[in-house]
Amino acid sequence: HTGEILQIGRHGISGKKSSVFARAAFEVTVKHLLDAAVHGEYDPLEGITENVIVGQTIALGTGIVDLTMSSNYREFSDKEDK
Repeated sequence: HTGEILQIGRHGISGKKSSVFARAAFEVTVKHLLDAAVHGEYDPLEGITENVIVGQTIALGTGIVDLTMSSNYREFSDKEDK
């Protein structure tokens, strides 16, 4: 932390993020994407914003649960219903 007061806008906090997609999500999307392409920037998709943009599940809310239902269980419960 530098103690510097910054506005929250296209010239403030949004421009300071290291993630290409996080910067692009806030304002002036095309400018941030073009600048990143020109400078060969890479986005490792480590943040929530980046993963939402590319359609990946995020590890929050219902996305944090890692459960699957066994197909054998479903067959068993169908037999009980009959």
